[in-house]
Amino acid sequence: VRPIGEALGMTIYWDATTQTVTMTKPGETVTIVIGANSFKVDRAGSVTEYPTDAPAKIKDGRTFLPFRAIGEAIGYTVNYDAATQAVTFM
Repeated sequence: VRPIGEALGMTIYWDATTQTVTMTKPGETVTIVIGANSFKVDRAGSVTEYPTDAPAKIKDGRTFLPFRAIGEAIGYTVNYDAATQAVTFM
């Protein structure tokens, strides 16, 4: 989560008690709860909930998120190149 979020200009917060990842940048907050089948995006007080086909999870101490869903929800076009297994956000 942290490398991708920071590359997108977001600050990442982790709440171990609630198992919640919060990614913020001015005017936008993304809230992801581990194990949930959706996440929320708050844009200047207008909150939208987005479903995901795979919930966020923790594996080996790292948090994994459905990056396509999150990237598209915050306004990026997300592409995947199967040959190189590379994901790009534009």
